[in-house]
Amino acid sequence: MFTIQPVTTEEGFRRCQDILIEVWDLEKEGQRNIIPTRIFKLSYRYGGVVLATHDSEGKIIGFAWAFPALDEGNLFLFSDTLAVLPQYRDKGVGAQLKFAQRRWSLLHKMPMIRWTFDPLEARNSFLNITRLGGLSCEFERNMYGLGLTGPNKGLETDRFVIDWYLDSARVQECASTAQSATVPPDLPICLTLYDRKGEIIPGEVRLDYREPELLMPLPLNFQGLRKEHPDLSRKWRAASRSIFESYFGRGYAVVGYHIEHRGGERYGYYRLANNWRKWIDSSPNGPEAIKAKAGRPPDRNRIPAHTSF
Repeated sequence: MFTIQPVTTEEGFRRCQDILIEVWDLEKEGQRNIIPTRIFKLSYRYGGVVLATHDSEGKIIGFAWAFPALDEGNLFLFSDTLAVLPQYRDKGVGAQLKFAQRRWSLLHKMPMIRWTFDPLEARNSFLNITRLGGLSCEFERNMYGLGLTGPNKGLETDRFVIDWYLDSARVQECASTAQSATVPPDLPICLTLYDRKGEIIPGEVRLDYREPELLMPLPLNFQGLRKEHPDLSRKWRAASRSIFESYFGRGYAVVGYHIEHRGGERYGYYRLANNWRKWIDSSPNGPEAIKAKAGRPPDRNRIPAHTSF
């Protein structure tokens, strides 16, 4: 049994730091400044929230940190960090933390949450797009500069910006029903793949498609490629950059992440659509309603009921 509660104490904030150090494979010495506890404290005091998952013994095993932000005058919640200890992954902890953020954000009159993630990290793609119902129409190369610590050290930080329209029909469906990750049939694929002795190599990039929807493949173990085949990981980075910058620039967005089982192997695919607004605009809480529904910054003393799962 897991329970989600807001973190409000110095002890709790330090426990969250320890989780970051372990999850990001960092040495403790000198790494307390990743997210200082004073930032957690100020965030809690002035409208942000750290939500933590506790195990049956009350120990924090994962957390999510977010704070209010503005985009052209519209208030939303920016979710900066989500971390779960490795031994608790694939147990739904990350998804439940995000849905707890959703409830908190709606309670405080912020109908959208935004965050970033590496588009080549397939595990995060499934969570953010398929499980949660987020979408991305914004890509930024090397968003945070060269990584300084952990698995991103020395590497460029390409990122999707995810928009999560919290009360849209799309997200409500994801919150109540498990979504299929099956690859949709008969869509054009904008990147050719080659199999070289078991390694999947990105080949020809197609930037000339005009179809309403198309697919883009991606590796399922990009972290492993970075460590074992850095040249191949750079090829994937270059191919994905050209695809996202070209198609996003023409009004496409990533609206789905799908998995194909073929020949004993699994392949991941992004689903891009140039009619992506239909996925959310039909809701009274889609992008056009964000400005009207955005409220004042939240009262720090209002928190959602404790959540168990």
